[in-house]
Amino acid sequence: MANINDPSEMFKTALQLREGEMNRLFQRVNYFLVGTAFLIAALVTLIVSTHFKDVFALQLFAYLLTSVGLGLSVLFTFSNYINDRLIRIIWELIKNIEVGKGPESSVITWFHGEVENDIKSLIIKLIHDLCVVFTHPFSIVKNSKSVSVPYTWLIPFGFVFFWIGAIIIVSFVR
Repeated sequence: MANINDPSEMFKTALQLREGEMNRLFQRVNYFLVGTAFLIAALVTLIVSTHFKDVFALQLFAYLLTSVGLGLSVLFTFSNYINDRLIRIIWELIKNIEVGKGPESSVITWFHGEVENDIKSLIIKLIHDLCVVFTHPFSIVKNSKSVSVPYTWLIPFGFVFFWIGAIIIVSFVR
């Protein structure tokens, strides 16, 4: 653990932590996109097959694929949101250290894991951020540039709608 009283040590640790978190975030987005591409390819192959309408097992498998895709989208939305928030908190820590301030108590609370354990407040913050994204979409662009990490949790969140649409399509292809 870094010495909180030594700003240079805390600054180095925060930079390393931020870089590691950003790498994990982008790797997770890449894994999600590759996995989703495979699920979509399998689903399209099933739907366009000539026997899809006649074989119940193929329809059941299509529901399974769409359910897995929907579940992964929700899971990756939450994991990317948590990681995105952590990167933004680390960025605030770095900015405070640069101007000569010490870390705030909220940053220390985050590192001790108390914030991550409160799922209810996390869901409320996610819903709030979704409302901000849909009501003021250009405000997130400005915020992303200052932190240099995009809102990557929006990518899997967008796929939630795709998978819901896919479930509807599979239901009506008869």
